[in-house]
Amino acid sequence: MKRLLLLLIPLVLVFGCSDTSDLEARLAALEAENASLKEVTQTSTPTPTSSTPVAVTQVSRPTATKTTSSKVDAYPYQGTVWDPFSDVINSEDPSTFLGIAYSGKESRQMYDRRQNDWIQDTPHLFIAQYSDKLTIEVQVNSEFEDLDIARKIAFDYAWQVGQLPKVLRKGVKTLWIHDGKHPFGGGNENILIHVEQGKEYASRNLLEEVFIHEAAHTSLNWPEPLLDHGKTPGWLIAQESDEGFISAYAKQHPEREDIAESFLPWFALRYRLDRISKSDQRKILEAIPHRLKYFDAQNFAMYPVTANN
Repeated sequence: MKRLLLLLIPLVLVFGCSDTSDLEARLAALEAENASLKEVTQTSTPTPTSSTPVAVTQVSRPTATKTTSSKVDAYPYQGTVWDPFSDVINSEDPSTFLGIAYSGKESRQMYDRRQNDWIQDTPHLFIAQYSDKLTIEVQVNSEFEDLDIARKIAFDYAWQVGQLPKVLRKGVKTLWIHDGKHPFGGGNENILIHVEQGKEYASRNLLEEVFIHEAAHTSLNWPEPLLDHGKTPGWLIAQESDEGFISAYAKQHPEREDIAESFLPWFALRYRLDRISKSDQRKILEAIPHRLKYFDAQNFAMYPVTANN
């Protein structure tokens, strides 16, 4: 069963060391670097736009619908964050996360699904640092008044984001974290998190896969500043060349959801083959062969993921 990780265990796993003084020294170094990291992160903090974060909106897992064609399903899955992909990343997989440094409380504009709007808050701010030199500002809503609780929430989610391949993290500059049970979201150089919803995702073994989905929106299929793969000729040709979609959700929203829905099965097929059945391997290969080739051709930066971990 996947779980939100305890505060200290991931540091031992990442640093490869059980020496407490060494861990404390590393975290002290992170605190010392905080001022410069904070300055860099703040200059990259996305300004609010009219773009609402894209969410995983499926709330149940209906049976996939098939066509009468014997060659390929219209869509073999309803949505790809569910089984059979719910173990594509789990709590035993490595993370690039090094630690977080607290940088106080300052005004930020954040999207909050409880309001269905942008809000102004003075959240707890933490700088999360990763071993591949990426940093993320983690913004924990001020409703979490206890700093220790806010720090643990920031730590746990920052660690799990560190399990994502670099290509999915490079577009993520901030995490917005609120209480409440509302869908996560991607876009705006951000991943939107609601803590009670995160607990439900974790209880259903879906949390890491939801992060893949939302980070794919943010880093692969958003207008700017990175390349929006959904608008490239290569992707559009791949969509047209394939006979269908990987999921009903992708078919329903081909411009908005097809990349996020297709990336996770591609990831499973290329890097987690032992975690999906041969039947599902065949379904993926038959449903989206040209999309798979498109992803293959991008030579994505996948660290810390390899075919062997």
